[in-house]
Amino acid sequence: MICRFNIRSYFFLKFIVLIGFSILFGNSNSYAQDEQYQQLDSLWMLSWNSEWDDALHEFKIVYETPTEEDYGELLATWAHLEDWTQWEYSIGDYSGSIWQKWPRRDDEWELRSEGNITTITNRWRNDNSEVVINYNNEIKLIWKSKSFNDGNVWVLEKNDFGEFEFFTEFVDDPRDWLIYDDTALDLPLDVKVACCFIALYRTTAPFRR
Repeated sequence: MICRFNIRSYFFLKFIVLIGFSILFGNSNSYAQDEQYQQLDSLWMLSWNSEWDDALHEFKIVYETPTEEDYGELLATWAHLEDWTQWEYSIGDYSGSIWQKWPRRDDEWELRSEGNITTITNRWRNDNSEVVINYNNEIKLIWKSKSFNDGNVWVLEKNDFGEFEFFTEFVDDPRDWLIYDDTALDLPLDVKVACCFIALYRTTAPFRR
């Protein structure tokens, strides 16, 4: 497992290096570059943890920015009715909703946040181990379980944005998850939330039956 301290240190160093390059190579376009970087995500999720030992409808999302560590949440909207088809999340200034696009079908989901739409669809029929994450029809990535029928480790298939992993802190215990994030700054947070959500949802499904 990857030490959480090392993950935080890595991303803090990554942020410092970016600032250093901005100062060192600043020119007449520096204002435009600064404005561009302000649009990029500088929030990194570290872990998702169930709020309750005996329930899987509410999760705390631990994250950090270059200046602080805090937490958000993921919540099944209608959990009290044993309905798992709609969820809400908030992470810092980000918030959104995730729901099944069609009744009684969990092979297609939609995440909406800040006017953006991210779809989550099975890559293959009747196979819940690989999904296609599609952000605004602009970014399309393959997210999959590292081993078939084993939901402990999920990874991004090789892509231009880098590595992203979501894995259980303890094998076969879907209550606590850790995150390894070595992705480019311009990969939207929506994509990462979609990846983590569907991995968690698929892995916890047997415990909700």
